[in-house]
Amino acid sequence: MKIHNCLETQGQTNDCQNCSISQAGHLDEFLKLLEKQTNMFKSIRMLEDYEREDIISESVWQVHNKINQFRGISKDGRLTKFSTWAHFIFKGVYVDHLRKKLGRPQKTKINQSDREALCVNEGDTRAP
Repeated sequence: MKIHNCLETQGQTNDCQNCSISQAGHLDEFLKLLEKQTNMFKSIRMLEDYEREDIISESVWQVHNKINQFRGISKDGRLTKFSTWAHFIFKGVYVDHLRKKLGRPQKTKINQSDREALCVNEGDTRAP
């Protein structure tokens, strides 16, 4: 699996410094999350390398484009960390990928080991 450019450069290029994630002050936290998510996706056996790369790239793109929507407060008024917010974007992209792959527009059944791999990163034990 090819490493994502954000991880490869570790935020040291001009593009990284001008990125909306960096400009919002979340670059270090994002790089840690990206590394954690990349390792998690590597552990899911049902994914091919190209699928992992697509999921990671799509997730990075969505975080980049939605960063202005991050407020640090959840809908129910609780404080939310950036990494938690971004983790749910990664999780959503993965679930959408499974729905497309399995041809199921409704809820997707995820086996227990994949569910644990998804949830262990942020302590969320709910099913995606």
